[in-house]
Amino acid sequence: MRHVEVRRHTIRWPASFAEFARAISQGGATARFAEAQATLWRSIVQRLPHGGQALVITHGGIVEAGTVACLPDADHRVWGEHCDYCEGVRLGFDGEQFTQVQVLRVKRATQMNGDGSVANGT
Repeated sequence: MRHVEVRRHTIRWPASFAEFARAISQGGATARFAEAQATLWRSIVQRLPHGGQALVITHGGIVEAGTVACLPDADHRVWGEHCDYCEGVRLGFDGEQFTQVQVLRVKRATQMNGDGSVANGT
């Protein structure tokens, strides 16, 4: 398991949105990184034409940190756990600031063995 030190606090991956919010609130490198992501994402959406959309593909930890920084005053606990494979967020933007988030989850299909039992690892 990978650990990221944040002053005297540790984030264990996978980490929920609320865990990232806690680490970001401590300041330091995690907060600077999260704000850099929010700044980058804001610069992307500000360049879009009216009604335009952007797709940013990223990696675990980056999406959670950036999203928390985009909406720092939200209740991050309701966003749930980390984003898994092929999951992400849809952010609303009013031209100046991010206004809302929708966490996009993928329903995992259950793979069955030929005998009707559930396959391991899915």
